[in-house]
Amino acid sequence: MDRQRLSSIAHSHHPIAAPIFGVNLNRLLRRAGRQPAARVLDLGCGEGSWALQALAHYPDGHADGVDVSRYALERAAGAAAERGLADRLTLHERDARTYVPDGD
Repeated sequence: MDRQRLSSIAHSHHPIAAPIFGVNLNRLLRRAGRQPAARVLDLGCGEGSWALQALAHYPDGHADGVDVSRYALERAAGAAAERGLADRLTLHERDARTYVPDGD
C-alpha cells in the first residue's frame, strides 16, 4: 500500500488536514465578500474540504483543487457529487508547484 493511501485512511476523520478550524475558514470567506462567479484555487486541496466550503459560500463560483493524492481527490470528487457541486469543482492530480491555472 502506498504512502498517500495510508495517509488518506489514517486522516479520514479529519475533515480539514491543516492547522485551521472550519469556523476560521468561514470567517475568512465572509471577510472576502461574495463576488459573483468567484474563482477559488485550493493548492494541496486533499479531500477538497476548503474548496467545497468556498463553493457553498460562493453559489455562482468555481473551484480548482490541486493535490498529488489520487485517493484524496477521489474522495473530493465523491463529496462534491454528494453535495451537488461536482459541476463547479475541477480536480487536478499534480504537484501544486507545477500547476498553472487554465494551462492544465
